[in-house]
Amino acid sequence: MSDLDHYCSVCLLYQMLLQILSLLVLLIATRILWRRWKYDLHKVPSPPGLPFFGQTFDFVSGQPSYQFSQWIGRCLRDLGYPKLMKAGGMGQYALFVTDLNFIKDVTTSKTEPFPKMTDIAESMNAMLAYTGGPKPLLVNATATPYVKAVRKVYATAFQTANLKLALPKVNGVLQNMISIIEAQREKGPVDIQPLFVKMTLDAIGVVAFDTTLGGLDGSREIYRLLLDTGYIVRERLRNLFKKLYIRYFPNTKEAQRQTALIDGLSAEWEKLTTEILERDDPPNGEEPMWHALRSLRHPETNELISRSTLRSEVATIALAGMESTGHQLAWLLGLLACHPDVVDKLLEELSQHGLYGPNAKEVAFEDLTELPYLTAIIKEGMRIGYVLHAAIGLKTPRDMSIFGYRIPKGTFLVCPGTRALHSEEMWGDPHAFRPERWLSGEDMSHKYSIGFAVGPRDCIGQKLAMLEMRLAIVRLITEYHFTLKGTWQELLESANDGLVIEARDGVWLNITPRVASS
Repeated sequence: MSDLDHYCSVCLLYQMLLQILSLLVLLIATRILWRRWKYDLHKVPSPPGLPFFGQTFDFVSGQPSYQFSQWIGRCLRDLGYPKLMKAGGMGQYALFVTDLNFIKDVTTSKTEPFPKMTDIAESMNAMLAYTGGPKPLLVNATATPYVKAVRKVYATAFQTANLKLALPKVNGVLQNMISIIEAQREKGPVDIQPLFVKMTLDAIGVVAFDTTLGGLDGSREIYRLLLDTGYIVRERLRNLFKKLYIRYFPNTKEAQRQTALIDGLSAEWEKLTTEILERDDPPNGEEPMWHALRSLRHPETNELISRSTLRSEVATIALAGMESTGHQLAWLLGLLACHPDVVDKLLEELSQHGLYGPNAKEVAFEDLTELPYLTAIIKEGMRIGYVLHAAIGLKTPRDMSIFGYRIPKGTFLVCPGTRALHSEEMWGDPHAFRPERWLSGEDMSHKYSIGFAVGPRDCIGQKLAMLEMRLAIVRLITEYHFTLKGTWQELLESANDGLVIEARDGVWLNITPRVASS
């Protein structure tokens, strides 16, 4: 072949490649134009972003990569708190919904249920040692017969009669934590954030499994491994490039580190599952949660759930019971430490019920349900210092119109955490910690505050969470006086995203004994 023939062949090859590339560009452009004609995603209010890439680079390395809820709140505020806001890029977008009535309608719809988002769920499978079979309750996208059967186990375990039996167990765990506080407080400020998370891990252990999970005494590695793998999951969710790097380069040092942590956590779940399977049956008339799960039959096959399925459900209970409640308590105590006037009103309520003072009685289950100001404190604390990045994540089941916008099937719908909805129009004084707003008689049903989600897939463990928070606050506030090291604003600005929103540097409190007679 002559040089000229070779040159012509190369030119033809480049020409073909150019034609193929042009065709691809044409197809992509045609699809983009077609979607803009058929749908209205481009019309939905959105924070500033780059063409095509949108806010992708913000999610990789900007504020939403470590303070997602705060970033969403700032964007909503800058846009005037629209009912619908779009964020994302590169063809993947999420719609953030702020209309509570719409949220209630779609989450309670029986005729056209909206499936849960699965992307986050799939990333969490590693934390739950999921290897196949029915998906665990925490990550199952739809209300399958299996999901309903598992939720029934939870509902039974957290009935009032069973929670009464659980109270002494939770109280015992609290006493263990107070013993640690006693040993640390005279040395200086105490970081209560890890203490509360360890306490709630142990509380779910004694309530659901009749055993400690080693949070406070360090007898198991579950606490450390859950936190470490939680950071891995968060990073994989927010940083697509890092996720791909770990997947396609599994022999790198970082990939091996992550694999070792995930395998270590799976080993802890396997060990706990073995303990449950090897136990004797409980006495007649008793049905602890661990036994109900062990005896659970899949409703479609009538066969006992497999060992691996049981292991994933055990992991789900521990994870769901630890992270959110523990960190929520830390933010609540931080708020109370900055608002002595609120603490004084709470102590007055407790005194009226005989729970504070020189002759205070021991807290009974019935007492905790008759403290409206305490309940208001928790609601207000969850409004200002909510720990979830998003309360609910769903997908549109079909092409549909939402607030006048034509939205395609499969679009992510996200209900932001309540930290993002500090609208003056809605709350008047959104940044003020004022529990009285929940006792004023005003109809609060239309205001955006989704503490435990809504609808048939709401938080199934919310009754236990409220028991833990009420009991912990009563015990601690009546025994100690707290002041925050630093300011509340500094603590807010230190918020950092793990699996939930945590204080980056901890929640450090000065703790001194409270004199009951005062």
